This record gives sequence, C-alpha cells and structure tokens, in this order.
Amino acid sequence: MTISPVATPEDRITAEALLRAYGEHLQAEGIDICLTGLEGDISNLTNPEAPLLLAKNDQNEALGCVSVKRRTIGSDVVAEMKRLYVLPDHRASGAGRALAEAAIAWAREQRLTAVVLDTEPKKMPAAGHLYRSLGFQPTERFNTNAVPDVEFYRLDLTTSP
Repeated sequence: MTISPVATPEDRITAEALLRAYGEHLQAEGIDICLTGLEGDISNLTNPEAPLLLAKNDQNEALGCVSVKRRTIGSDVVAEMKRLYVLPDHRASGAGRALAEAAIAWAREQRLTAVVLDTEPKKMPAAGHLYRSLGFQPTERFNTNAVPDVEFYRLDLTTSP
C-alpha cells in the first residue's frame, strides 16, 4: 500500500470520485457531519497546506483517502483531520489506520502541536474506535458544527511519540 498526496491529474480524478463516494455514503447513512465544505475540498485538492492523501494498493487501485489541514485554535496551530474514507471492499484491510497515521505524520512533519477531528461515533463506531486506538482523547468543541451527537477529539503531538 502507498499513501501520497494528490499530485497528478489521474490522482485528482480518483480523489474527486472518492470524496463524492464518501458524501454519498454519509448521506445514505444519515450522517451530516462531514458534508459541509465538501465541494470546497474537491476544488482545492492539490493545496500543499491542506493535502488530500490517497491510499492505493500494489495495483495502483484506490483504497481510500483522508484530508488534513492547518487550523488555528486559540494560540495553537494544529492539524484537522477530515474525510477519512475507505472504499467498502477495502475496509478492515488496515487502509483506514494507515491513512490516519499518514495524516498524523504530516502534522508532525509540519511541527504542529496536535491533530483534531470531529466524528459521530454513534453512526460511525469503527471510526471512533480507530481514533481512540491511535491515542485521540475527547476535547472541547473547536468548530461550529451544529450536528447533534458530534464528538471532538485531539491527539497531542507535543507529548506523544
């Protein structure tokens, strides 16, 4: 498996298809949390300050994606991880964990203090379990997301390895 930022026209097509599939999946599940800003993310796929990372298998087939971007919360400059999505046929393959770890690695490379995210664990229990297994801890609200049952998590990069 390889994980890399969107870099080529083919990557862009793949990334757009993944993000649209992600949006359709969330709508089908009745999850509204991540739909805000989806079109903006699609139009901004190659921004090095907010990369969309693609996971591909050895045959160069897409497995999933994750977005990570800088964000200022109070006096902290952190990374926000969003849109972690693995295609249904590739779930439980380790692709989700690998994508999350790549987003965390990007934040470390940028010397950011933490990674934050929001999730709806009642509707996405596997995601909540993954985040907790990576060391994310509940934190205070850091955005204006008004979706009920949203939980906020933070991984402190100043104390974790």
